[in-house]
Amino acid sequence: HEFGVRGNYLYVTSVKDHGLEIMDISDTGNPKHAGAFLENNQTFMKKPHSVIFKDNYAFVSSTEDNAIQVFDISNPTDPQPISYLKDDEKTGLKGVHGIAINGDYLYAAGTKDNALEVIDISNPNAIKHAAAVFDNEETSLKGPHSIAFKNNYIYILTAEEGLEVMDISDPVDPRHVSAYTENDHGHKFGGGHDIIISGNNIFTASYIDGLGFFDITNPIKIKSISEIHPSEENGLLSASDLALSGNNLFAVS
Repeated sequence: HEFGVRGNYLYVTSVKDHGLEIMDISDTGNPKHAGAFLENNQTFMKKPHSVIFKDNYAFVSSTEDNAIQVFDISNPTDPQPISYLKDDEKTGLKGVHGIAINGDYLYAAGTKDNALEVIDISNPNAIKHAAAVFDNEETSLKGPHSIAFKNNYIYILTAEEGLEVMDISDPVDPRHVSAYTENDHGHKFGGGHDIIISGNNIFTASYIDGLGFFDITNPIKIKSISEIHPSEENGLLSASDLALSGNNLFAVS
């Protein structure tokens, strides 16, 4: 489903195999299988979505298990499961999709919980719930999917409402700052899937509404710059993932 690169290795989440594929990419023209980890009775890896890294650890979000699974990857080709956090009555991990790390905290988009989950990962061997913000009358957190940071703010793209902005000066007490749900041209973020921040700009990809470009110089008042609506000609009928390289933006559709 998604992949992450650490050193000379590429880690790929496999939804149907419920596992991680590891490839040696030291020779980028000839990637080779280097290892794999499959779900077992000691892990929570059903339908893994995202994989991210901190130090010698990999964190994987599991959409079906509603969990974050942690691996020690000191040996990059032989991941060892060391801890996990599974959804319960306190957490917002149901249907977890996108995850991102800021300092000693991992932030997770609980898509089915309409929530932002905050996890203390200061001890990767025993990660723990730190806070959760569930959708309410003030926030726009229905179907959160992708997360990005800039300064003391977290930007959350949702599949049903738009872009939610929160102040995380206190990392375990995210506070709603603003929300951007629709611009004057009818861009609604339908099926919002991925966001990337570059400087004072944020780029969004949505299954239904295509690409959006926004100015976040002032997080309290986000400004629309432009958008590219999907068409058969531009290949954006189901825009999902984004990547930046220099002045070029790449979108997978």
